[in-house]
Amino acid sequence: MAKATTPTSANLGFEDKLWAAADKLRGNMDAAKFVQSHASSNGNGKKPKVGPAVRRDISIYGQESNNTTWRLALMNLAIRGIDGKIEWGDSFLNDKHKDMKADYILANPPFNMEDWGYSKVKNDVRWRRFDLPAPGETRQAGQPSGNAQFSLPPGGERKRKDGSTFTVDGGNANYAWILHFLHHLAPHGTAGFVLANGSLTSNTSGEGDIRKAIIEAHGHVLTPGRYVGTEEVEDDGVPFEEKMAELSAELYEQMIECVALDAAIRKNLEALGYGE
Repeated sequence: MAKATTPTSANLGFEDKLWAAADKLRGNMDAAKFVQSHASSNGNGKKPKVGPAVRRDISIYGQESNNTTWRLALMNLAIRGIDGKIEWGDSFLNDKHKDMKADYILANPPFNMEDWGYSKVKNDVRWRRFDLPAPGETRQAGQPSGNAQFSLPPGGERKRKDGSTFTVDGGNANYAWILHFLHHLAPHGTAGFVLANGSLTSNTSGEGDIRKAIIEAHGHVLTPGRYVGTEEVEDDGVPFEEKMAELSAELYEQMIECVALDAAIRKNLEALGYGE
């Protein structure tokens, strides 16, 4: 896939302006700090040199089960001139990146999903325990221990509102998603994903054991709204009103650019046969 080198009606130089805005936001918003501190694989609150050449030095992989969403993802990458290998398929039943170990993982999986085919992958390597060594085994924490598996909700009979029943193959998949992400995370990688709030306290079918193992073996934090890997930033002394005025002006400018980008996206959707 060719990379755009000059602003066109398709990209409008929009990505570069967004990153410039992020530069100004750094030190004011935790989210912006988090993105900026990891943009060039430096991480941990360091201040990388973020430019087009650095951002292009990133390999993007992903998987999406919904065909329309998958095609939109490919189109969005193309509009921004970003190379990426996004596969179409079921992440649980047909993992397209089985050997992938990623430095950064971002995901927003479906909340509280059931009937995901647990029986078909119940012995998968992704569910192996990493918190306890196998008998007589000497290894570092975080390495799979033989064939011991974490317990996941197996599913079973469910009742509809009308009183009838049906069977699901696999109960709540929230912790299956977490184990899936951890399996694909590099040893010193960073993962950010969104799950239902109940995931922080659930103890159904061994979910509490998984949560405990994650925290004890890896030191991961399962706290909503918590950004990791950023350093404290001292108050720059700029009055709030002045700072808000500058950020608001920048936001309005980006909103104007957004309208132009939306028009470009609509044009591409129409070319793909998805026009209104």
